[in-house]
Amino acid sequence: MMREDARRMAADLIRLAPIFTSSVLRPIGSCPGCPLTAGQLQALICIQCRPGLNMTALARRLGVSRQQLTRTVDALVAQGLVERAAQTDNRRVILLQPTPRADQLRECWADALSENLF
Repeated sequence: MMREDARRMAADLIRLAPIFTSSVLRPIGSCPGCPLTAGQLQALICIQCRPGLNMTALARRLGVSRQQLTRTVDALVAQGLVERAAQTDNRRVILLQPTPRADQLRECWADALSENLF
């Protein structure tokens, strides 16, 4: 990719950010079964897109500290949306997996989003 193409793509993404927020994130946040904060929502979406992420990788992806992420993941676990599992060959590494309840919530998001887009 050429530098000029990258700049043009970056400018397009910046212009799309408000549209994305109003068309995608707000409808998801207003889903009746979605009692999540913005940070919890971002973390859950990342975990659903990449099941088996560890805490360090997820913290890097989200650009947050591990301490902040621990609180976020604790809340997701308490709501039954995420499970922690120790890696089989290194029990110190904790992997994050979405639960079936998280999949149901994603369906609710899809319904809210499609209704909003319609």
